[in-house]
Amino acid sequence: MKKTFYAVLFFLSSVINCSAQKPKQISVNAINSALKELEGKLSFQVWQYDSSKIKQKHTIPMGMGTSGTIQVGNSTWECTITESKPATDGTIKAEARFRLEKGSLTSAGVAVAFDFSGWSTKNYVMIPAIVYNGNRFRTIYGGYMPLYPADMYYNRNSPLSFSDDPRLSITEGDKSRIELSTNSASTPAMTFFSPSKKRGFILLTEQKTRFGNSGMIAEENNDRTAASFYLTAPCVREKIPGFGGFFKSGDMAATWNTGDEVIIRFYLYSFPVNDIPVFLEKFMDVRKELTGENQPRNLTPMSAILKYTMWQTDNYRWYEDADYKLYSLDVFENFFGYKKVFQLGWVGGMMNTYPVLYDSNSMHQARATSTIDFVVDRMQGKSGYFYGFYCDGSVQTELKREIPKELLSDHPDVKVAMVRKNADALLWFCKQFMLLREQGIKI
Repeated sequence: MKKTFYAVLFFLSSVINCSAQKPKQISVNAINSALKELEGKLSFQVWQYDSSKIKQKHTIPMGMGTSGTIQVGNSTWECTITESKPATDGTIKAEARFRLEKGSLTSAGVAVAFDFSGWSTKNYVMIPAIVYNGNRFRTIYGGYMPLYPADMYYNRNSPLSFSDDPRLSITEGDKSRIELSTNSASTPAMTFFSPSKKRGFILLTEQKTRFGNSGMIAEENNDRTAASFYLTAPCVREKIPGFGGFFKSGDMAATWNTGDEVIIRFYLYSFPVNDIPVFLEKFMDVRKELTGENQPRNLTPMSAILKYTMWQTDNYRWYEDADYKLYSLDVFENFFGYKKVFQLGWVGGMMNTYPVLYDSNSMHQARATSTIDFVVDRMQGKSGYFYGFYCDGSVQTELKREIPKELLSDHPDVKVAMVRKNADALLWFCKQFMLLREQGIKI
């Protein structure tokens, strides 16, 4: 009797557990209700391409149910929506399963689309590590490290500017579209904060499907009253960013046959928030909810890395003669036509001294402090900022970049310095001074 009781109990427990773990189907209306405060609407689509250009989009009618079908050419598609992990805070955690039920289709892909009306260019769009405030900045064209326009010199009110990179346009009527792969971001996510609605939107997804990296697209209509965010599989971009410009992507859509399917998983957060800092804090809180914590592989002990770094720095970075006693670059003798080059920040200048200072060896202490003294004594301008290059016995402008001719009559000795290199130097100055203080060395 006792054995029978435990057998029944085990059976009931198994049934309950299986029931709890089974994915729950949800309707599109449930997802759309989460987007209502943002004037957003969700849809599921099949896209056809001409090479890497979108030729046509087909929206799958979902109705009130959890799945929908559509006919595209001689192919029949089905999309089924499930909620894989019920949320306690009102967020939606879902997956879209696209399946070609019958027929075939070449050069095609699928997309989860989030369309927003009542849009504003004041919305703060953020894709981590690559897009902030939509990257709505003045763009300077001309490839990698383009020349600064004349109006940027001696102008403390010069607008924030950057090279030709992914961005939403600052000019109404211009094409406003960002095309990225999920590996373009530090977290595969698209987000925005609406100041007028006091509400935030966070969309998390997995980096890959069976096609590889997914696509992430953000675009606005011409008058900026509407915007759309897309997750696509496979990732098909018309153009990709390179060194200061855009190039043909070479991305290819997929050929689909009967039975082929792909799953796009996503977590959706729509929440009240008053300002950008709190919005960003929310993102930091949830950014790993879908992908999980990092799984680092411990391949090499840090002690071995430090030992190798010290050896490399001493054997390939130290330079000493009558004028120079410093840690520099391995291309010290010939760099962009210069001789005896020291470059601040960026590639090691004032950085490679930091691990050296950890060694109590008197030789390393002397070499590191000699490098620091060199930078302060020879590379700091009257403004307090540091020049980025010291070559051939004097400070030089950045990479021999051309100075606009209209400036030279009033400023014949003008030299370009970079804020980025100064930021590098400031950070590493502070880190090294803190380290020296901990070691009991007066500075």
